[in-house]
Amino acid sequence: MDENSLFEHQNFEDVIIQEEQLFSKYFDECTFKNCDFTNSIFEDCSFTNCKFENCNLSLVKIPLCRFDNIKFSNCKMIGIDWTTPIWRKSTKKKPNKFTLSFEGCTLNYSIFIELQLYKAQFINCIAKEVCFENSDMQSSDFSGTDLDCAIFNDCDLIEADFSKALNYNINVCNNKIKNAKFSFPEAISLLHSLQIKIVEPFD
Repeated sequence: MDENSLFEHQNFEDVIIQEEQLFSKYFDECTFKNCDFTNSIFEDCSFTNCKFENCNLSLVKIPLCRFDNIKFSNCKMIGIDWTTPIWRKSTKKKPNKFTLSFEGCTLNYSIFIELQLYKAQFINCIAKEVCFENSDMQSSDFSGTDLDCAIFNDCDLIEADFSKALNYNINVCNNKIKNAKFSFPEAISLLHSLQIKIVEPFD
């Protein structure tokens, strides 16, 4: 990328920026396709109404960044700490919809601790060992996502959608799950935290 600080209505394709630092860049209505930003640092950058398609953002660091209405599709995004950007303030009475959506992405080992993830979308993703601890995820959509070893602890999952999600382990005693959606057979895993035994019926 050039020395400009503001990029509007631009398409970036096949850009490779690995292990570099971008500081105070502003992207508005830009599209990134087949780009590789592995292990780079975006510091104090702003992304508004942008799309990332088939990009590699693994191990990217994003301190003090701002995101508004961003969609990631089929991206590799392993090991990102999403607690470091600056997020819009939200309240329980009037929550803001989470400004990122993920579809078909690999999010393994990422961190979403104590974030407001109201109506967040994690659709058909692979999210192994992702930490959602202490997050507010009311009405979020995890449909079709593999949540193997993902951590849900003290989370608000009211009206969240886990239909066709896989391998989740959610303790119903320390998470709020009222009106959340689950589908069989994976929903059976919710009984594990109740310390009960499921036996076969007698013939």
